[in-house]
Amino acid sequence: MKPAAASDSPETREIEADASDIDQLLGIDGCTTDTVPRNLDLEEALRRERRLLRAIIDSLPASIYAKDVQSRFIACNALVAQCMGTTPAEAIGKTDFDFFPPEMAEAFFADEQALIRSGHALIEREELVLDRSTGDVRHFATTKVPFRDHAGNIVGIIGIGRDITERKRADERIRHLATHDSLTDLPNRPTFNEALSAAIAEARAQAGRFVILFVDLDHFKLINDSLGHQAGDELLRQTAVRLRGSVRAGDIVARLGGDEFVVLCTDPTALNDVAGLASRVLQAASRPVVLLGQECRVSASVGVAVFPDHGENERTLMKSADTAMYKAKQDGRSAYRVYSYPGPT
Repeated sequence: MKPAAASDSPETREIEADASDIDQLLGIDGCTTDTVPRNLDLEEALRRERRLLRAIIDSLPASIYAKDVQSRFIACNALVAQCMGTTPAEAIGKTDFDFFPPEMAEAFFADEQALIRSGHALIEREELVLDRSTGDVRHFATTKVPFRDHAGNIVGIIGIGRDITERKRADERIRHLATHDSLTDLPNRPTFNEALSAAIAEARAQAGRFVILFVDLDHFKLINDSLGHQAGDELLRQTAVRLRGSVRAGDIVARLGGDEFVVLCTDPTALNDVAGLASRVLQAASRPVVLLGQECRVSASVGVAVFPDHGENERTLMKSADTAMYKAKQDGRSAYRVYSYPGPT
C-alpha cells in the first residue's frame, strides 16, 4: 500500500489542529496553503510557530492559561505548571481540583463558570493560590476573560495572573510601621488613641467599664546618661516585652513615647481586682534587667484610671491616669496609685 502523504499523517493533522487552536487564541490566520505549500515545509513552519508561542508565554513573568467551558486546562505556561507541581503537557485536560485544596479550587471554578455564563471579564481579581512547589500560599492579581471562537461563542476562558505577594508584604510592613513604634514594636500613640476611642464607644453602648494604666520608668534619664542610648533602648525593648507578658492577649500595651507606656485592659476579671492588675504591671516594669553586661535595678510609677469613673472621654481619662502616675512619683516612686478626685480647697 502506498504510504500516506506527509500532509495526511497523524502528526501533521495534530500540528494543524494545534495551529487552529493557536489561531483562535491569538486571533490571527497563521500559515495558510496560500503562503506555504502543504508539505514538510508546512510542518516545520507550524513547529516554529508553536515553539515561538511557547517561548513567549514561558518567558513572561505571569501565569498564563486557557481553559474550556468545563474549566479544564487546554493550555498553560511553565509558571502555572510549576505552581501546580506538574508540567504544561500533564496539566492538559485536568482541572484545578487535581492540584489545589477543594475550597481553593471551588472558588476558581465558581468565578470561571460565572464568567462563562455572563461573558463579563474579571479584572485584577485578588486570589490566594497554593504554590505546591514550595507549600506557600501566594497572592495573585488575576484577570480572566472569555475565550471565544470565530463565531463569537464562548468556548472557555483565558487567564493571566501576576504574583503580588511581595507587594502585599511590603504594603503590610508599611502599614505596620505607620501604626507601631519602631523600637519596641508596640502600638504607637495614634494607634492607641484609636483603640481608646473605640473602647469608650463600646463601653458607652453596653454600659461597660475598663481600666487604663499609665506606666513611666523611674530615673530613665540617668540610665541613658550613665550607660548610653543603646542601653536605654534595650531597657525600653525589654520593658515592652515584660508589660506585654503581664496582661492578657486581648489587652493593648502601647508606647506613647520616651519611657512612657500605657495599658488598656477591658477584662472584667481585672476590673474586679484593679489593685492586682496594677501590681502585676508594676512588678513587670520593675524587675532587674541586664544592660551591656551588667544587672541594673529599675523601677516604675503607675497611674490607674477607670472608665467612666475617672473620665468619660479620651482626654479626661488619660489626664486622670497621668495625674495618678505623678502622684505615685511624688509618694516615692516604684508604686502605683489609682486616681482620686481632689478634695475641696
